[in-house]
Amino acid sequence: MQKLLQPVLLCLLLTGCGSASDSNTEREQQLEQYAKRHGVDVDVEINEASNEEKLVISNINGSQTGNNLDMPEGFPQDVAIYPGMRIILSTPIPNGMSLQAQSDDDKATVSAYFAQVMQQQGWTLKPQNAQSELMQSLQFEKGDRVASVMLIANNNLTNIQINAMRLPE
Repeated sequence: MQKLLQPVLLCLLLTGCGSASDSNTEREQQLEQYAKRHGVDVDVEINEASNEEKLVISNINGSQTGNNLDMPEGFPQDVAIYPGMRIILSTPIPNGMSLQAQSDDDKATVSAYFAQVMQQQGWTLKPQNAQSELMQSLQFEKGDRVASVMLIANNNLTNIQINAMRLPE
């Protein structure tokens, strides 16, 4: 139920509280209080310059869901991050970290970037299985670590999932 509650609250929070005349600080507080009444820890930030909302829903296991999230602490520095991608989820996985993000660039452009930059950073690109027009998976190895990049074309967006982890001993 908690997994379902977070996305529903995210949608409600982005659309539901306050009026256009509220200050950004008042709107942030309203959204945070609304979520708290529903048992969810939320940190809302509204960019003063662009009125862009930044919403972070935190979970006890270290997961964060939202929009325009920051890079999570501890994410490996040598795993490529696509320029301008918008992080919408970060979560710990066994022996590593997983990110989900979106880019306005097409799947082919995003794929070429990951293949090039990961190899420049010392990762070995593993042979690829059959790929589809809508989905592509890139698998990398480096020492005792693996990374996978899953790309899914979605209308004018590319959804990006990056998993980086140590191999179990």
